[in-house]
Amino acid sequence: MLLEDPDVVARVRADPRSFLDNLTLPVILDKMQNAPALFAYVRARVNRHPQRKGQWLLTGSQEAR
Repeated sequence: MLLEDPDVVARVRADPRSFLDNLTLPVILDKMQNAPALFAYVRARVNRHPQRKGQWLLTGSQEAR
């Protein structure tokens, strides 16, 4: 999932939980710096199921702000 399209970023900002619920794992979230609020939501999901390794790949080309 490329987090570069303004419409996608707007959906993430409006309802991050719903956005993540609609993804099929495993997933790659590219350009995470465009939706820094997602970090906490993804971390919570990873922490709930630590045995499920490799379900989330987060990438970005600059520091998150």
